[in-house]
Amino acid sequence: MSRITVAREQQKFFYLNGHILFERLVAPSSIPPLYQKMRALQTQTPGMPPRELFRSLPELLKWIRQFHFALIAAELIDKKPIRLLTDALLERGEKPPPLSEDTIGLLLPLEGERVGDGLYFKDESKIDLDPKTPYLLLVFTTRFLNPETHPVVYK
Repeated sequence: MSRITVAREQQKFFYLNGHILFERLVAPSSIPPLYQKMRALQTQTPGMPPRELFRSLPELLKWIRQFHFALIAAELIDKKPIRLLTDALLERGEKPPPLSEDTIGLLLPLEGERVGDGLYFKDESKIDLDPKTPYLLLVFTTRFLNPETHPVVYK
């Protein structure tokens, strides 16, 4: 995969608006198999909260690294290293939680017309999600945390 660069105009838009949409951030065909594995994990472990799935699904962490999501996050906020703080499976109509100052979120639609797009955000109150779509939420941080539990995904 070639080096991804975020343009200054994109950084400025993100800073002013608190979010930015990247169309076709990932191959849409890569989403359904991953979503099926996340759903299967939930079925196999009833009562498991739909977050921090990367701890139980190594292929999720590999997928996150493969598509350079953290590199884009680092360029948008102009800080590094970037760690994966958490992930969550947001059901239809569920809103992302508020983020702290040292975090940046990425929402990836898991179904529908926008599959493959990615919405980076700092302020969840400024984003409008399709209530009929489930999302994968990735939260990255610049905070120093134990690398065993919160892997560095971009240096």
